[in-house]
Amino acid sequence: MNSLKSAPVAFTAIFSPNVAKRYEIEDDKLIKKPADTLKTGPFETVSVCSMAALQEYLQSLSPGSVLLAGVNKELKDGNIGFGKNDLRRSKASFPHSIFVPGIAVADGDALLSLGIKTREEFVEATTKLVGDVQFVVSPSASSGVHLPGQQPEFKGAHVFFFVESPADTERIMAILHKRSIALGYGRAFITARGSILERSLVDLAMKTSCQLCFEGGAIVPDGVLQSREITLHNPDGALYLEAPELSAEEESQYQEKWATLLKAANPEAECKLSLIHI
Repeated sequence: MNSLKSAPVAFTAIFSPNVAKRYEIEDDKLIKKPADTLKTGPFETVSVCSMAALQEYLQSLSPGSVLLAGVNKELKDGNIGFGKNDLRRSKASFPHSIFVPGIAVADGDALLSLGIKTREEFVEATTKLVGDVQFVVSPSASSGVHLPGQQPEFKGAHVFFFVESPADTERIMAILHKRSIALGYGRAFITARGSILERSLVDLAMKTSCQLCFEGGAIVPDGVLQSREITLHNPDGALYLEAPELSAEEESQYQEKWATLLKAANPEAECKLSLIHI
């Protein structure tokens, strides 16, 4: 196994006990409840020097753990909140570092709608997207939650990469999003107001340095199980994620795939839009 180590890769960890997705049992069924809003909580800058060390760190987290790709330039630890000495969770307080390498997180959600049913299929799709580079897969908080006797489902996942220049994250994520759609891993999301949004293996919200990444699993009551396996992939691959610009062929494939998805989504979107104006 490749034991390549990078310069220290930095990111921010926050802990707030109730800021986690949670499940309750109602009428013998699992019901997912939304996470509390992150208002306050202690933060610290975390540094790791290898993808294996990141994997180990993620395995140590518990529900209520939140990660940010950005880091504070002055403080290694402190508190997020609204007090006099607290920091706000913002891009100004936690920007992408320009001094040390960092992480980029690809948040894959609603995988069934992308034709992905298993972790193995997800890893294969991610490898097609990024090439021979190391990454760690952590199941989303809603993955693997099940009642005894039920089969756990792989519903979504976070993919962690190292990036040599975190300031380049926005460009990288935009390229991977379009490349994902070009590869056939795209869908059209229709909002309640009839707008159509592009979705892929890469959630573009994660390009922001202060975007929340919920780790550590979900809060579950007694009698509910959660299967969480955090895995390292392509350990002999490149250490840092790179994203070359789309070729002319890839750009054409992206345009064609998205046009097809858009056309298929238009009737439902128009129906929702018409109901708003009734």
